[in-house]
Formats: sequence, structure tokens, C-alpha cells
Amino acid sequence: MKQLVLKVPTGIFAVFVLAPLFIIGAQIFSEQHLTSSEYFDYLKIIRTIVILLWLFSIVDYFKSKVSDFEQINLIYTLLFFGVGLEFADWLYFWNLSVDNLYYWIIEFLQLFNHIALTVFLTRLVKTFFKERSTWFIVIELFTVVVGVLTLTPEIKRYEEGVGLLDKNEG
Repeated sequence: MKQLVLKVPTGIFAVFVLAPLFIIGAQIFSEQHLTSSEYFDYLKIIRTIVILLWLFSIVDYFKSKVSDFEQINLIYTLLFFGVGLEFADWLYFWNLSVDNLYYWIIEFLQLFNHIALTVFLTRLVKTFFKERSTWFIVIELFTVVVGVLTLTPEIKRYEEGVGLLDKNEG
């Protein structure tokens, strides 16, 4: 799985993560509906899958580099919990007859899970990229688009030997 973050170009991750925002922006500027809501929902699902694949590959990459990190199983548990919450969220949107309280419970749990995941992933990334600012790592992981555009190229530069760290230090 760690090869995913190394082999897939950053632009492909970025396009899939930003596709729903591109469509919204294009619809605002063109003042027309460019796609049906059904296709937009599919794009959001694809976006979520790409984000989860990116997160799993990031965790797997850093796990291979920092083998003594103790909370790795907790991070995987939070990721799988996030996957379950995403499925629950999708089910809610396909069955809108469900009570609104269900929606707010899912949203709260997703936010809590995302914050907890960001905290533990920040600790994992910080153990490897010690020179990076903690707040910047938090921004990279909490706002996945920023992480896709900045953390992914940094990992690739490190693997090529031109990153922040000398390969002998990592």
C-alpha cells in the first residue's frame, strides 16, 4: 500500500480530491447546472475513496519507516472507523427518510474521528519528518487537499534522496 503514495502522481490525487469543488466552482461561474446531483454524489464518493486510500498509504509508508511507533494500531482502527462512518453517511443520503438526528450523530462522530486521526497521524509524521512544523503537519492532515499537495511530494523527494532528511538519518 505504501507504493501507492510513491507511484501515483500527486496531480491525480489532487484532481480526484478537488473534482467536486471544481464542478461547484464551474457551476457558479457558468450559472448553469453542469451535472446532476447523482453524478456529483458519485464524485464525492470517489473523492472519499481516494482520500481514504491516500491516508492508508501514508500510514503504511510511515509505518515502514518508523517501526517502533506505538499507536499504529489505533490509527488503523480510527481509519476503519472512518470508513464505517462514511458508509453510514452514504446510506443516509440514499435513504433520506431517516431522522435528522441520525445525520447529526454521524457528522459529530466523523468530526471527532477526523480530529483524533489528525492528532495521531501528526505524531506519526512528526517522528519521521522532525524538521516540519507541527502546525503545518496538522494543517496537512486535517485539510487533506493541502497534505496531498505538500506531504506527498515531500515523501517522494525523500525517497529520491533530495528531501529534508538525509536517508541515513531516517
